[in-house]
Amino acid sequence: MAGQTDSKPGRATIAEIARRADVSTATVDRVLNERGNVSPKTARRVIEAARQLPTNRILPQLYESGLRFDVLLVRPDAPFFQRLNGAFSRIASFCGHSIAVHRTFVNDSHPEDVARHIRQTTAQGLIVFCQRHSAILNAIAEVTGRGIPVVTIASDLPMTARAAYVGTDNYRAGQTAALLTKLMRPQGDDAVVLTHRLAYEAHEQRLKGFEEGLQQHLPKMQVGSIVRGINDEELERDLTRVLADRREAPAAIYCSTSLNEGLSRALPKLLQPGASVFIGHEVTPFTAILMKAGILSAVIDQCPEQQAYRAIEIMLLNFGRLAASTVSPEVAFTVHTAANLRVPFTGIEERLQV
Repeated sequence: MAGQTDSKPGRATIAEIARRADVSTATVDRVLNERGNVSPKTARRVIEAARQLPTNRILPQLYESGLRFDVLLVRPDAPFFQRLNGAFSRIASFCGHSIAVHRTFVNDSHPEDVARHIRQTTAQGLIVFCQRHSAILNAIAEVTGRGIPVVTIASDLPMTARAAYVGTDNYRAGQTAALLTKLMRPQGDDAVVLTHRLAYEAHEQRLKGFEEGLQQHLPKMQVGSIVRGINDEELERDLTRVLADRREAPAAIYCSTSLNEGLSRALPKLLQPGASVFIGHEVTPFTAILMKAGILSAVIDQCPEQQAYRAIEIMLLNFGRLAASTVSPEVAFTVHTAANLRVPFTGIEERLQV
């Protein structure tokens, strides 16, 4: 048979390559002799198997068609999404011409528009940060039904047929906020929570983790107020109202969303330094401002740069463009205080003089 007599000492046979690649000898013969009629993924497996064995021959170069990945993000003014967008931009710059990473910011106040962007994608893969909404869930079901893999990033949609969720364990992040609150010894038993739309799985899980963490670590502490807002203006307005109705600052404050410009300017006017144990999310220039002012005690960062790289790795693995057999989708979060805070550049630090 073609190629199977190739058994010189120190030289792998086609049968050995076939066993390593878990394919037939005929498939190996078609790949090594470039006879065609083999899928790119299978051909790549054969080439990788041959590279691991002493073949002593020039292996064929595989032609790889171009891939395009669409990334849907929200809130382009928010430093967290600026970091995430910047990471995808850097990835795109070194992927070469065969892989394109196209980023689009959508308005999450209009989920039907977000769903339209999802349905109309012409990309081979989709990476999305989305809330739980029927229109969005239906759109994801439609594109996955067309064979387009979807990866959720930073906030999951576990009820969908997404290929993977890339991000931190948001429930454990909430639990960590509760443990940090205990370790920083709050003076009192009342807590206030600031959060975003609970239609985002990330915020729902963080809040659940925080409340259950308090039950475990500070059973006497109660969440007296939950301030929800879809933007800084709403959070600032409602937090001002909640704090104005109190005689003293709450013992603890947990903010499950990122602290942005409006809150960074308002909070020092609403709270005295050290008045509350205040745990927030995301390393940004604004968390640096609040830490310098003595308002913010600690911040939990979900490492958006790692999430972007991991999401692209999973996409490449899905299309057989990555040699690794598996890629872990979970990204570890980090904890920062004034002692170790380092602000990643987002383009606004100079304006704020951080």
